[in-house]
Amino acid sequence: MAQRISGFTDLVGRKRVLAGTDCGFGTIAGLGKVDADIVYKTWASRVQGAGNHFGTFEELTMAERRRSDDPKTDGKSVLGVATTVTPKQLQYAVHDGIALSGTLYRPERTQVCPAVIAVHGGGWRIGSPDRYREWGQWLSSRGIALFAIQYRLTDQPQNVFPAAALDVAEAVRFVHANASELGLDPNGIVLMGDSAGAHLVSLVALTGGTLGRADARGDFPMIKAVVAVYGVYDLLAQWEHDQIARPRDQITEALMACSPLDDRLAFFRASPIAYATTTASRVPFLVSWGTQDNIVDWASQSGRFVTALKQTGQFVRTVAIVGAPHFWISDPIAETGSFTGFLAPKLCRFLEDRLGLSATGIA
Repeated sequence: MAQRISGFTDLVGRKRVLAGTDCGFGTIAGLGKVDADIVYKTWASRVQGAGNHFGTFEELTMAERRRSDDPKTDGKSVLGVATTVTPKQLQYAVHDGIALSGTLYRPERTQVCPAVIAVHGGGWRIGSPDRYREWGQWLSSRGIALFAIQYRLTDQPQNVFPAAALDVAEAVRFVHANASELGLDPNGIVLMGDSAGAHLVSLVALTGGTLGRADARGDFPMIKAVVAVYGVYDLLAQWEHDQIARPRDQITEALMACSPLDDRLAFFRASPIAYATTTASRVPFLVSWGTQDNIVDWASQSGRFVTALKQTGQFVRTVAIVGAPHFWISDPIAETGSFTGFLAPKLCRFLEDRLGLSATGIA
């Protein structure tokens, strides 16, 4: 019989909770060993009613935007001490008269380092590069630069697909072309994104920057790896999910400027899963998701995407985070029990392996 954990005090002093533990939200079966603090965070979220809100993306991300804008985190590393990494603003493109920029976090004591291009989520219509402030400082302290970019959002109706994806592709070209000046390795470019950002980076990587278009530019740099977190990989499946979860908040229709009832093929062509084929660009993936995500259903998105990638022989690593909801990518990495803290060492080992780096000293 599964053991029931009634509160946090039952977890104190226990480093691991075995699979099959019932934490008041159901039995965690078949997931192996789970960190006690992750289990507690899930239990606490359930008690507080978190994760049961099916409002708009604006409502769901309000708290996250407050965290990103918190001046108390400026100039601080993930360990809470002063850091030597000073973010630098760089313009990487001008599209349709809109200047697009990004924030570069680069280690200051290295001559050349690999670079992660980070693309924020927010339903393709809201969000900010500031969401990757924690990751910028954290990766920089481990010898890896991060360039967190802006892109055109669908809050302006003209910025429909493929505008945002073209912006991401241009950011890759910018980093590659200016690598020498910026002290970056042009052959060490990684893409990272969460939610809508994961959709964009996966699409760009698998299509080699063409986005499946015959008229696309062909001069695209090699992508060494992709880190995709609670992403949307099948737009039609997301549209079907939203009919129940958010019937008045059709983010995929805003992105595509149509309904799949009018053009299902357009939704398929704009989905990364459509390019999980044997002819797609070969790129290693780290795919992560939360098991309590009610905004993007992990089974129909991450689960099916991982299966499709593996079927075509792509290298894939997965990190399923027990109890994690949506919108946690900007949480403090050093915070005990944080979902970012659970992901970080696994992400770092993945990058070390894919980039051929020496160990960064992470436990």
